Amino acid sequence: MSIYDIYLKNEHPEFIKKIMVRFSKNLIYDFLESFSENKQKIKLLEIGPGKGYFFDACKEINFESGNRKIQYFALDRNKSILDNLGLQKNFLFESELPEIGVLAEHSFDIVYCAFVIEHLKNGEEIYNFVHDILRHVNKDGLLVFHAPNSMRLKMEFWNIDYTHNFPTTKRNLIMIFNDNGINDVEIIDIHGLLYHKYFKSKFIYSILNFALFFYNYSLSSKIFRLFYKIPVEDLSNVFYKIYAFAKEPNLLLIAKNRYDFSKEQTEPDAQLT
Repeated sequence: MSIYDIYLKNEHPEFIKKIMVRFSKNLIYDFLESFSENKQKIKLLEIGPGKGYFFDACKEINFESGNRKIQYFALDRNKSILDNLGLQKNFLFESELPEIGVLAEHSFDIVYCAFVIEHLKNGEEIYNFVHDILRHVNKDGLLVFHAPNSMRLKMEFWNIDYTHNFPTTKRNLIMIFNDNGINDVEIIDIHGLLYHKYFKSKFIYSILNFALFFYNYSLSSKIFRLFYKIPVEDLSNVFYKIYAFAKEPNLLLIAKNRYDFSKEQTEPDAQLT
């Protein structure tokens, strides 16, 4: 087995899959607002595609939006995760970050990287990764990171995943981007996967905070232990899943690249079906 095979094999119920795809579609539609309606093709690279929900969202948007085409590429360290997408090999890149030499001369309008950078060894590796990946983001394109908010998670940051290394915060991520010459950066607080563009409203976000404030997955497991025997450390524990999907504090960082690092290249021309 390879690292993260356990996550690929731990399938979600169908209704959870729909929530995850809807979450991804909300994100993508927000990203697409940054581009001109006249732009016929949006080239998107996802780093760390996981179970493929973001990819499924791209396919649905392509189906729903006849005037816009998202050309999807993926990069991951795990070959099984890449194979699970069912794409042609020339749309897939296998690499261990922060090394991204496999991208060669490719460039993209959007690079989306969810729950990946916290697995790098230290801040210097994240700096080097941002420095290198920006050379593959077209001018006025987006580099988007989705990462844990370790200031709010505290020890939960280490409990979430056994490969977490670098505690990501608003401050240290902004510093990394500023040191790479990128100052057009927005960071949005989000709970789990309950993202919607209206949650950028402080009022609505405060209501969400209040509604989830009293929820505790460990306490809930103890209260229902007579009826529910699965311990909280088990990946299938429903109370922890509720926490992860609805309360876990995360950061959505959206950086706009104002510089022209891209070069002309030839890439495969295909559309998701």
